[in-house]
Amino acid sequence: MRDSTSVTGRIKNFLLLIMFLAGLIASITVFITLEHQHYANLFKTAGQIRSQSSIILYDMQYFPKEIPHGLKHHYEILTRPVFKNLTSEMTVSYSIKKKYTDLLSLGKILKKRATYNDLSSYHNQLLQYIYKTNNFLDDIEDFNAYKNRIIFFSILFLMLTIISIVAYLSWLMRYEIIKPLQRLILASTQIEKKQFHHISLDTKLDNEIGCLNITFTQMAQNLGTFYEQLEEKVNDKTKKLTQLNHDLQVLYHCSDLISARTINPKLLRDFLQKLYDTNYTNYVSLECFNNEAWVISIGEKNHLPTQEKNLTFDDENLGVLVWQLIPTQDNYVIFHNVSQMLVRALYFHKLQQKKQYLLLMEERSIIARELHDSLAQVLSYLKIQLSLLKIEAAKCATPKGNVMEIIQDFEQALTTGYQQLRELLATFRLTVQETDLQSALQEVVNSLQNQTNIQMTVSCNIPPQVFNAQELIHILQIIREAILNAIKHSQAKNILVNASINSDGEYELTVQDNGVGIATLDEPDGHYGLNIMSERAARIHSQLTISNVKPHGTLVRLVFNR
Repeated sequence: MRDSTSVTGRIKNFLLLIMFLAGLIASITVFITLEHQHYANLFKTAGQIRSQSSIILYDMQYFPKEIPHGLKHHYEILTRPVFKNLTSEMTVSYSIKKKYTDLLSLGKILKKRATYNDLSSYHNQLLQYIYKTNNFLDDIEDFNAYKNRIIFFSILFLMLTIISIVAYLSWLMRYEIIKPLQRLILASTQIEKKQFHHISLDTKLDNEIGCLNITFTQMAQNLGTFYEQLEEKVNDKTKKLTQLNHDLQVLYHCSDLISARTINPKLLRDFLQKLYDTNYTNYVSLECFNNEAWVISIGEKNHLPTQEKNLTFDDENLGVLVWQLIPTQDNYVIFHNVSQMLVRALYFHKLQQKKQYLLLMEERSIIARELHDSLAQVLSYLKIQLSLLKIEAAKCATPKGNVMEIIQDFEQALTTGYQQLRELLATFRLTVQETDLQSALQEVVNSLQNQTNIQMTVSCNIPPQVFNAQELIHILQIIREAILNAIKHSQAKNILVNASINSDGEYELTVQDNGVGIATLDEPDGHYGLNIMSERAARIHSQLTISNVKPHGTLVRLVFNR
């Protein structure tokens, strides 16, 4: 930057100028002091000239012998350097120089008059000499006064110049240094408060402050840009961390919901509802392949593409999870993790069901063995003994009273009990492969088919493993009891056993015949079949209804509301 535009350069130049002017004033002051001493000597010497000329006049009158000495001293005074220097100065006017020359000429004349001791002529010339000396001194005094006025005005001009320069420097420092620096300090304070759009700085100044303003403005803009970028990154990271925290909470709640609980449609619906409530998706559905009725969906599907994840474990496809992401969301990972949760839950649920069925089969086998080894043998023994009793009673010529009638009733009850026991043993001996509802119902019907000519049909549209082991046993016993009642009392030609999902989404099992219908639901004394059926239905949280159907027949209806 040029010194002409640099603030510091201009201040330096003005300070040097002030120093020069101050030095000039000091020099003038010294010069004035010296001039005053010079003119003091000049006036002193001029006084000596007038005094010595009078002394010569006195010597001419009273001491003639001293005249040569007085003339010599007078001439020495008149030619002293103080007068010669005066005539050599260029600033001294010609009139003063001429008067000094005339004074020298007149002095020579006085010297000549004194040498010849011409007292009268000397006296006459002395008055003229003194007059010219006084006139000469007056001119010198006027010249000195003139010089003093010039010096005074010169010093006054220099002082005013210095004052003007100082005033200009004050203005320059105030408007080009102090005020810009104050605005710069204020801008720095705003930057400190993260106000990067600070007050405007004058970047058009062609000096150091202008360069500083330009640099500071650029720095503030860069800082603002960097801060916005950093703030954006921080906000982005915070948003991602918040999102991750939200995802972890969702995964935790989903895991807590599905862990250590029995899997059922209501639980899965709550699970999907938590996933739907994350606002990541507007549609989510789950289909379990081993439980065809477990098709659960939440939300409404639109024209947007869907994504799906097969729920596969050990090459076994347990189901499929389908979802439709909101356009502003991209959370495939959370759905992937949720899918893994579902896979493990469904797989362990399946293993648990198998384990329950195995335990049930083992328990049923034990019960069947115990019944076979105990109650069945006892009944067989009683049948043998009853046959022997009947033979012995027949040998009697005249049996007393109604002994034979009692024996026949006892035989009939024993046969019925033994037959029911054999049917119960057949039910308990269902294999593991037969423990699904379709196979179990068919096995019950097959075990009863040899007791009647009624045509019996089984229809099942309920998934194979909807009911647990305990529920399945009670269901089979209720169906068996309903079929037996139809065989004994309905006089029907057809019996239909149906298991399906009704229009309300409920599991419904029915036994319907086309017989004469049921007259009353009140059981006779000693019979408890209907009551036992109702107790079993209540134990598995279902509703049992028995009613007549038009035009003929009876309907036994068992409904589960899940």
